[in-house]
Amino acid sequence: MWRVQRIEGQLVLSPTDLTKHLACPNVTTLDLAALDSPRGAGAPHSGAKTEDEALNLVFSKGIDHEMAYLERLRRAGLVVTEIPTRHDVVGRIEAERETLEAMRAGADVIYQATFYDGQWGGQADFLLRNDRPSDLGDWSYDIADTKLARRLKVPALLQMATYGERLAQLQGVHPEFLTVVTGDGVEHPWRLADVASYARRARSRLRNAVESRPATEPVPVAHCSQCRWKTRCTGLWEATDDLSLVAGMRKNHRQALVAAGISTVADLGKIDAADLPHSIGRPSRERLTQQARLQMVERTTGAPKFELLAPESGKGLLGLPIIGGQQRTLRHQLRHTSASVLYLRNQSLNFAELGTLDASADASTNDACRASCVDWYGNSRPLFIRNRVLALMGYELVEGQLGRDGIAETRRVNFSPLGGFRPRRR
Repeated sequence: MWRVQRIEGQLVLSPTDLTKHLACPNVTTLDLAALDSPRGAGAPHSGAKTEDEALNLVFSKGIDHEMAYLERLRRAGLVVTEIPTRHDVVGRIEAERETLEAMRAGADVIYQATFYDGQWGGQADFLLRNDRPSDLGDWSYDIADTKLARRLKVPALLQMATYGERLAQLQGVHPEFLTVVTGDGVEHPWRLADVASYARRARSRLRNAVESRPATEPVPVAHCSQCRWKTRCTGLWEATDDLSLVAGMRKNHRQALVAAGISTVADLGKIDAADLPHSIGRPSRERLTQQARLQMVERTTGAPKFELLAPESGKGLLGLPIIGGQQRTLRHQLRHTSASVLYLRNQSLNFAELGTLDASADASTNDACRASCVDWYGNSRPLFIRNRVLALMGYELVEGQLGRDGIAETRRVNFSPLGGFRPRRR
């Protein structure tokens, strides 16, 4: 589901709305404002971007991954029941009724299982039958979802945990496992009991936000790269010269600076690092003021401005191409491109993992090369350009941002031929 919906006067939330709210509460504010305002009435809709080619390509790759897992289940001899997608209230109720009928009939796999209780709605990719008894009989169902990422991520578990609550009502027992099928085809089971409490609190936070409508403001987060409000928020930051425009600005540092009366890039560029709030550590104070000054020079002259940092003995950042998935034979390594770049922080030869930037699940493409373009061009490699950290993987260029908790993807560009592009609405 693309965003918060109002269906026949009833506000309906989805697990996607939940994960977006946790990533950025301002998304919920803007989605609700757009929902309340008639199309064409003005500001709430302005700045909402449509899906671009890159996002459409990622979506298409996600569908391919989902279809591959579906075919894998069929090849295993499992009987699959597919539930048609419906968007109106009557259709959603009917789709959930069909889902329950398939459960009672004991289908091995239920694809696109629909859940709808009048307030929350959505579709789980797969329900997988198991031998645990329930109100259905001597069986019950667990939930599985396909994700392009090659690592298990919390939002995927939150989505499935939300489906799990409704599934428990339908079959009389909670599912035991939530299984994420990552982009490399590996199944990662996770116990619902380990995430259910956090998921309930998260849903409560979203419901309270919808009911109370607290004031929010846009702050750069990893979700910005895929958010439909990105253009609107970026325009606001530029119009107000917001501190968010300073490269490497953290949310808590921005809050401390605003509280101290420093609210623009220009303000920060004119102040001495020693005069910044001391709740910000000295290295961060010096880095932020230096960065703001460089950005102000670039604005004035129109030419990129940078300063080389003095090398610190024993410190550095290392990027290592790695092979993703379970296929780690020599033949695989010789014939396939690496799937990820692993980043390590070096402190006097003590290395700490910061995380990976990953290629899409299916990096192969029919590029019509007579010789193999990917063989010479597709090896994963780290790129360090000024203060930017990137990874080149086949036809994909992925940028990451370093933070306290490691590296997180901020944007992705795929410059492959778009052959075989198959958009699909869900």
